[in-house]
Amino acid sequence: MRNLVLIIVMLAAGVCGYFIGGWSGRSAKEALAKAETSAKESEAQFQKTKQELEQKLASIGSQHEAEKQKINDDFKKQQDEFTSAVATRDQRIAGMVKERSGIQSQIVAAQARASAAKTDADRKAAEADVLRLQKQEQVVVVTVQGEQCAVVKVPPSLLAALRGATP
Repeated sequence: MRNLVLIIVMLAAGVCGYFIGGWSGRSAKEALAKAETSAKESEAQFQKTKQELEQKLASIGSQHEAEKQKINDDFKKQQDEFTSAVATRDQRIAGMVKERSGIQSQIVAAQARASAAKTDADRKAAEADVLRLQKQEQVVVVTVQGEQCAVVKVPPSLLAALRGATP
């Protein structure tokens, strides 16, 4: 009998344990299901955000490539223009040398007029012509000197100073 009571008590304890364990396990299962749902939502949001960022990155990359190509094209155009200008430099210098010799002959003529002038007004007009022609000649001389040094390499320190940056 004593064994029978022990068996009944053990059965009752087993049934109670089963129901109590099932009850507490249910809340854990619900929490686990919520955590899984939340994880799936987070993963979906992560994938969506990742895809959006990849699209933005691709867009920025293609925009960067287009801007880089534009800069390269502009540089190529400027380089071609400079090469063309340097190639015709000798012709421009020869033309300016002829222009200078013409100005010098005009200066000589104006000086002769000033020395042969009979009135003070004629002499002053001739001297004014001489000064004007000398200024023209100086402009031509400076332009020729600039054209002649166009092919000389400029040191980086000077280029940086011209651009307003420190070397």
